[in-house]
Amino acid sequence: MYFPPNRVFLTHPLLLKGPCKAEVVRVEINGTITAPSEPKNWKCGSDNCDTWLHFSHMYGIEISGSGTISGRGQKWWDMKRDKDKPAALRITNSRNVGLSGLRFKDNPKMHIVLNGVQTAYLSYLKIEAPGHSPNTDGIHIGESTDVHIQHCNIGTGDDCISIGDIEEYFADFILLVIETGIRELLYYAIT
Repeated sequence: MYFPPNRVFLTHPLLLKGPCKAEVVRVEINGTITAPSEPKNWKCGSDNCDTWLHFSHMYGIEISGSGTISGRGQKWWDMKRDKDKPAALRITNSRNVGLSGLRFKDNPKMHIVLNGVQTAYLSYLKIEAPGHSPNTDGIHIGESTDVHIQHCNIGTGDDCISIGDIEEYFADFILLVIETGIRELLYYAIT
């Protein structure tokens, strides 16, 4: 899948579910993927409202490029907190995940969510949302193992990185977060 530069793509909630025949699924984003400007225009199926771009059961996926994933979150943040706000990118029940080079901007809720992921490399990502944006974690990790985060610039209204639902350990976390003043942070065998 290829999103060329200097173009804007309006995308409603999307679920891409594997397994796929290709050994590695490649998604290259060099343009801008944007959400509808109004929450009332958000079109989703009954089971897909909590996520904007969802990849599931992928056993080799690389999502990369120099593009932007822009959630137009301000109108979502102004709404009541109990309104379902979608996470921007969710990868579930997958392995051998690569995510690099992209910019995530002003997404309504969490920017990147990894759940049930085995072996992931996240690098050279820029994740940003204003300080007043609620529950806009940069990267949320749950029930995943062997996750590597390198050379990322994260500044959001909530946690830069949140880790929940840990059943197994995480190894070799390497993080570069400039906006919070953290230069390098190493985690080994967090249990």
